[in-house]
Amino acid sequence: MAPLIVWGTRVKLAETDVLTDTAKLEIAEKKYISPLYRVTFGPLSQVAAYYFNFLSILNGWHPNEAEAMTLNRQDERLKMLGELDSLTRLERIGDAKDAKDAKEFQRIRYEASAVSR
Repeated sequence: MAPLIVWGTRVKLAETDVLTDTAKLEIAEKKYISPLYRVTFGPLSQVAAYYFNFLSILNGWHPNEAEAMTLNRQDERLKMLGELDSLTRLERIGDAKDAKDAKEFQRIRYEASAVSR
Protein backbone atom coordinates (compact mmCIF):
# COMPACT_ATOMS: atom_id res chain seq x y z
CA MET A 1 0.00 0.00 0.00
CA ALA A 2 1.33 3.44 -0.92
CA PRO A 3 1.91 5.90 1.92
CA LEU A 4 -0.74 8.55 2.39
CA ILE A 5 0.43 12.08 3.12
CA VAL A 6 -1.99 14.53 4.66
CA TRP A 7 -1.03 18.20 4.40
CA GLY A 8 -3.93 19.75 6.32
CA THR A 9 -3.96 20.77 9.93
CA ARG A 10 -5.71 18.80 12.63
CA VAL A 11 -9.15 19.80 13.75
CA LYS A 12 -9.03 21.03 17.32
CA LEU A 13 -11.99 19.77 19.29
CA ALA A 14 -13.23 21.43 22.42
CA GLU A 15 -14.48 19.47 25.40
CA THR A 16 -18.06 20.40 24.58
CA ASP A 17 -17.75 19.02 21.03
CA VAL A 18 -17.35 15.42 22.16
CA LEU A 19 -19.54 15.26 25.28
CA THR A 20 -23.12 14.08 25.40
CA ASP A 21 -25.85 16.37 26.66
CA THR A 22 -26.01 14.45 29.93
CA ALA A 23 -22.27 14.81 30.49
CA LYS A 24 -22.44 18.54 29.69
CA LEU A 25 -25.24 18.89 32.22
CA GLU A 26 -23.28 17.06 34.93
CA ILE A 27 -20.22 19.24 34.33
CA ALA A 28 -22.34 22.41 34.41
CA GLU A 29 -23.96 21.35 37.70
CA LYS A 30 -20.57 20.67 39.29
CA LYS A 31 -19.08 23.90 37.95
CA TYR A 32 -21.88 26.40 38.58
CA ILE A 33 -24.15 25.01 41.31
CA SER A 34 -22.82 25.10 44.86
CA PRO A 35 -23.57 22.20 47.24
CA LEU A 36 -25.69 24.46 49.44
CA TYR A 37 -27.78 25.60 46.48
CA ARG A 38 -28.04 22.02 45.27
CA VAL A 39 -29.80 20.87 48.46
CA THR A 40 -31.85 24.00 49.30
CA PHE A 41 -32.77 26.45 46.57
CA GLY A 42 -32.65 24.01 43.66
CA PRO A 43 -35.44 21.80 45.04
CA LEU A 44 -37.41 24.88 46.13
CA SER A 45 -37.27 26.31 42.62
CA GLN A 46 -38.40 22.96 41.21
CA VAL A 47 -41.39 22.91 43.57
CA ALA A 48 -42.21 26.48 42.52
CA ALA A 49 -42.04 25.42 38.87
CA TYR A 50 -44.51 22.63 39.62
CA TYR A 51 -46.77 25.11 41.39
CA PHE A 52 -46.87 27.52 38.46
CA ASN A 53 -46.97 24.81 35.77
CA PHE A 54 -48.43 21.62 37.17
CA LEU A 55 -47.96 19.68 33.94
CA SER A 56 -44.20 20.09 34.23
CA ILE A 57 -44.36 17.33 36.87
CA LEU A 58 -44.60 14.91 33.95
CA ASN A 59 -40.99 15.75 33.01
CA GLY A 60 -39.66 14.38 36.28
CA TRP A 61 -37.60 15.78 39.13
CA HIS A 62 -34.68 17.86 37.85
CA PRO A 63 -34.06 20.52 40.51
CA ASN A 64 -30.75 22.02 39.39
CA GLU A 65 -30.61 21.35 35.66
CA ALA A 66 -32.25 24.54 34.41
CA GLU A 67 -30.04 26.81 36.50
CA ALA A 68 -26.86 24.95 35.58
CA MET A 69 -27.57 25.04 31.85
CA THR A 70 -28.56 28.71 31.99
CA LEU A 71 -25.28 29.60 33.68
CA ASN A 72 -23.37 27.42 31.22
CA ARG A 73 -25.00 29.10 28.21
CA GLN A 74 -24.29 32.53 29.72
CA ASP A 75 -20.63 31.62 30.21
CA GLU A 76 -20.33 30.37 26.61
CA ARG A 77 -22.02 33.56 25.38
CA LEU A 78 -19.57 35.75 27.27
CA LYS A 79 -16.61 33.77 25.89
CA MET A 80 -17.92 34.16 22.34
CA LEU A 81 -18.44 37.91 22.80
CA GLY A 82 -14.93 38.22 24.23
CA GLU A 83 -13.49 36.46 21.19
CA LEU A 84 -15.40 38.81 18.89
CA ASP A 85 -14.08 41.79 20.86
CA SER A 86 -10.51 40.57 20.51
CA LEU A 87 -10.99 40.12 16.74
CA THR A 88 -12.34 43.66 16.51
CA ARG A 89 -9.32 45.03 18.41
CA LEU A 90 -6.94 43.15 16.10
CA GLU A 91 -8.69 44.45 13.00
CA ARG A 92 -8.48 48.06 14.23
CA ILE A 93 -4.68 47.83 14.43
CA GLY A 94 -4.32 47.34 10.66
CA ASP A 95 -4.96 49.57 7.67
CA ALA A 96 -8.21 51.11 6.35
CA LYS A 97 -9.45 47.83 4.87
CA ASP A 98 -9.03 46.19 8.27
CA ALA A 99 -10.98 49.04 9.88
CA LYS A 100 -13.87 48.17 7.57
CA ASP A 101 -13.59 44.56 8.73
CA ALA A 102 -13.51 45.77 12.34
CA LYS A 103 -16.85 47.51 11.82
CA GLU A 104 -18.22 44.27 10.42
CA PHE A 105 -17.02 42.40 13.52
CA GLN A 106 -18.66 45.06 15.70
CA ARG A 107 -21.94 44.56 13.82
CA ILE A 108 -21.72 40.78 14.25
CA ARG A 109 -20.94 41.19 17.97
CA TYR A 110 -23.88 43.55 18.44
CA GLU A 111 -26.24 41.11 16.72
CA ALA A 112 -24.85 38.18 18.73
CA SER A 113 -25.27 40.01 22.02
CA ALA A 114 -28.81 41.10 21.15
CA VAL A 115 -29.91 37.62 20.07
CA SER A 116 -28.34 35.73 22.97
CA ARG A 117 -29.99 37.69 25.78
